[in-house]
Amino acid sequence: MFHTSSAPPLVAVPQTMYLEQGEQRTATLMFTGGDAGSKTATVTSLPSEGSLYQYDGGALGTQITTIPTAITDASFKVIYVADGNFGNGAGNFDFNFSDATGTSADATYSINVSPPGIPNFMFAAKESDRVEITFDRNMTDPTGKHLEFAVQDNGIGVTSTSCNLKAGDPTTIVVYTSPGLNTDNTITVAYTKGTVTAQSGGELESFDFQLAGKMAQVINFDALTDKTYGDPNFSLSASASSGLSVVYSSSNSTVISVSGSTASVINAGATLINAFQAGDATYAEVNYQRTQTVNKATAAISITNTEQEYTGSGIAVTTSTTPGSLTTKVEYNGALALPINLGSYSVDAEIEDNNYQGSASATLTISDHTAPAPDISSLPTITEECSATATAPTATDIHDGTVTATTSTSFPVSESTTVTWTYTDASGNSVNQTQEIIIDDATAPVTPTLADINGECSVTAVAPTTTD
Repeated sequence: MFHTSSAPPLVAVPQTMYLEQGEQRTATLMFTGGDAGSKTATVTSLPSEGSLYQYDGGALGTQITTIPTAITDASFKVIYVADGNFGNGAGNFDFNFSDATGTSADATYSINVSPPGIPNFMFAAKESDRVEITFDRNMTDPTGKHLEFAVQDNGIGVTSTSCNLKAGDPTTIVVYTSPGLNTDNTITVAYTKGTVTAQSGGELESFDFQLAGKMAQVINFDALTDKTYGDPNFSLSASASSGLSVVYSSSNSTVISVSGSTASVINAGATLINAFQAGDATYAEVNYQRTQTVNKATAAISITNTEQEYTGSGIAVTTSTTPGSLTTKVEYNGALALPINLGSYSVDAEIEDNNYQGSASATLTISDHTAPAPDISSLPTITEECSATATAPTATDIHDGTVTATTSTSFPVSESTTVTWTYTDASGNSVNQTQEIIIDDATAPVTPTLADINGECSVTAVAPTTTD
């Protein structure tokens, strides 16, 4: 008798992941069967190498360090970080699922960790004199390492005579052979681990004979002349030896954007322009990279306000650019600090902009042309009876500080006089100020007390004196 069940057995589904040391990857735990109710995923063993984390909205959550640990993400995601040793199975961990029907058997999430930068074989193509091998990474120059490759024509070995990177495609190594190859035959290529490496530093691992099933083709793509920011659109022109159409792309569309065969300058910088032919049933795909450089446009800088008065604070020149509003770095005697003291300073201005360049030089002169300012706006009048001596007044200079006045008048003075005071700073700036001295004898002499003079017939008096 056969029975059906509305709740087939709950099964945790094994999976496999590949990544390199230093990478991190999200793993989604999967199941089949069980009832229609909610499920719980549980990690039941930890990786021997690397680290396992809860998934928190795309970011690393809490590290899973003990078992069993329930997965907190509603979609049963975790994040594996390959921060340990490499090796097949280095990151393996076990998990299960549970629901109202029970708990599944453990399943293994297999994680294979490779050393960083190892290139992987993608495909091979053939021509009458060579085999072309394309990898998933840019390779270093393999010149002189051709004997590490083996090529067979219908199972018969031929001699590898030389090898090099394919022009315009650093992911492809070309191995030349002698005698030539019959491209109607089955052509295969193998590699025995030696000294061939990727630009990332990873060593190429050995691989058994791989079929070079399609014909190789070549793209002719002339070197690109440098452009300047602001240049108009320009056309790209490349052709494939197969006669098949070529498509273009830019590795950095913020520098050059490509639409069809028309390239547009967006910003200064550098990008790779890729001419790609996807191949067909006969020809393998091919790519050719050319570097396109976009230089910064030249802008003009005007430097003004190069003659300025000392203020006691930092003084800056005024700069303007054409086109306007470009950021400019200005240095004075090679430093960014604004100069304060009197003197002459070299000024070097340079545009700091992603798309423009330019520079200009000038000399900033800070001078003191301001006379001292008297501390008392109007000097008091000095009034004396007989003579007077005045105290030299002071003024304040913006650069020299306190300045004491001088005068050509000699003191004391015994008659009314207008004294001219002169304040002169160290830069020779001067200002005059006058002060009145009035000599006014307004006090009568002291009246003496005279003695009476007596005489019989007549007397003669002697004139008396007094003090004034």
